[in-house]
Amino acid sequence: MLSGIFILFLVFIIAFSGVFINLTKKGGHSGVVLVRDSRSLLLFRLLVPGALATSVLVYFSGRAHIFLPAFAVYGGLMLVFAGLALRWAAVLSLGSAFTVQIAILTNHSLKTDGVYKYIRHPSYTGLLLYYLGLGLAMQNWLCLLLLVAGPLIAVLNRIRLEENILRGHFGEAYSDYVSRTGKLIPFIY
Repeated sequence: MLSGIFILFLVFIIAFSGVFINLTKKGGHSGVVLVRDSRSLLLFRLLVPGALATSVLVYFSGRAHIFLPAFAVYGGLMLVFAGLALRWAAVLSLGSAFTVQIAILTNHSLKTDGVYKYIRHPSYTGLLLYYLGLGLAMQNWLCLLLLVAGPLIAVLNRIRLEENILRGHFGEAYSDYVSRTGKLIPFIY
């Protein structure tokens, strides 16, 4: 339904977005007070782009193709763009406080408005949405599995570490925030 060229275009946009965030949001400035990564960034950098690259190879191999109705394919396409928009809204909303490291910065404040009002990790929600959408757009069950499983493992690992460091730094304020927000999906999870 969607051409291979268009799939490559989507892959390029997703990859470019990820590379741009990683290059510009390193968190290497002097304002970092505490970093607790536990190699989660390495796992993230292996699983997420690895899932994308492997899915492209599988897609162009012609194996594991499935027929999906047009609404699922175009719905997947909408998820790609909605996920990119949500991820970038989260990144831009935090400004210089957004880093790829799990870190506490000097004068770190808890962000609870904008896209963070209902979702504690909207950047990850956006990432998972665009990978799910790409898997649907590819109409390939193996690509869909790769694009959901790899990033989900990496994201859940990082969320666990991030929430521990945020709870330790913000204490009761973070616990209150957790009680009224969803981790990844508002009102559900």
